[in-house]
Amino acid sequence: MVSGMMKKTMITLVLLGCAFLLPAQTKTTVQGRIENAENLRLYYYLNEESYPVSVDGDGRYNIELDLSDFTIIKFSPLTGYPSITLNKEGAHRPAPSMPVYIEPGEQVTVDFDLQKWPMAQIKGQKVAREWGKLYEAYGVWIHTAYENDRAKRDYNRKRDLSPEEQKQMDEEVAALRQKYNGQLQEFCATHPDSYISLEQVSQKVRKNPVEELMTDFNRLSRRIQESEPGQELLARITAKKNSSVGVAAPDFSGLTPEGKEVKLTDYRGKYVVIDFWGSWCHACRHSHPHMRELYEKYHSQGLEFIHIANEYQKKLEEKKEKWLAAIKEDQIGAFTHILNTADNDIVKVYNIQAFPTKILVSPTGEILGRWEGEAPELDRMLEKIFFK
Repeated sequence: MVSGMMKKTMITLVLLGCAFLLPAQTKTTVQGRIENAENLRLYYYLNEESYPVSVDGDGRYNIELDLSDFTIIKFSPLTGYPSITLNKEGAHRPAPSMPVYIEPGEQVTVDFDLQKWPMAQIKGQKVAREWGKLYEAYGVWIHTAYENDRAKRDYNRKRDLSPEEQKQMDEEVAALRQKYNGQLQEFCATHPDSYISLEQVSQKVRKNPVEELMTDFNRLSRRIQESEPGQELLARITAKKNSSVGVAAPDFSGLTPEGKEVKLTDYRGKYVVIDFWGSWCHACRHSHPHMRELYEKYHSQGLEFIHIANEYQKKLEEKKEKWLAAIKEDQIGAFTHILNTADNDIVKVYNIQAFPTKILVSPTGEILGRWEGEAPELDRMLEKIFFK
């Protein structure tokens, strides 16, 4: 028999072993002082979650984070800095966010005047210090661009601007953007061991070719490449490569609303339109009537439709509720439907960066086309295929 002391020792060793398998969490603080913060309701966003920031009467705040790797938090004023009102119905464009780059263990200070949002002074010991220097140009550019847009487009505030005034505004913003981009490009070329350089590669994944992305990735230091964000970036580049036009479409499976399991390979021998959408996506749902037209026109000739919905609710049941309600409301029940989930992340496998994204797959499983938005090219390709 195993003694009680031995059992305790074994349990302790097991727990210690498990602890070593988990990423180390490091206390990190973000603090600062805000001028003109009387009407401010400030939030910060981290990992797609929002958190309120408590600001005292002197405009001071303090945020404590437990970080295991590099991250970006984004400050956003819910109130206190005006959004741009776009029409008489009250549609609006919110104020831009303020990104802050942070590494674990940093003591970061972000001071700003709310009236000059999102300009700020950012200080720290690691990446926050590097970002703070670049942010001096970035903040001025974003602030000026937003204020100029407000003068041009705000329904309640806009004034008649002469062509000369508008040209001068555009030239001012273009010069500020060019100044920041020049500083950023020079920084990334000389700092392969910075997470800022990593982030700039990450922001190119949507539009740049895979070969160029891999060249940029390989320029990063080994430490950055092997970090968790570095490995996530590599996975995104790989997913883009594996889901590009001309390659075999990655297979996937999922459950329909009726509980039937379907796979992409079930549709070999037929053309398939894969439509990535969401109930929250106005552009996606605006395209549904036309997708029904395409279904009625081509389905009898061998065209199938698989719609993969990406919902943002936290609970699975809430996701399903939004998903099923949109299918019914948009009258798209004739399509095959799958709900994207964390456990079956087809969106990630296909490196979907925008909604809607439509992909056309050949009868042999090759990706023939991939489009974001309205995708008029899909119509033209289907006409060539079915009306030869």
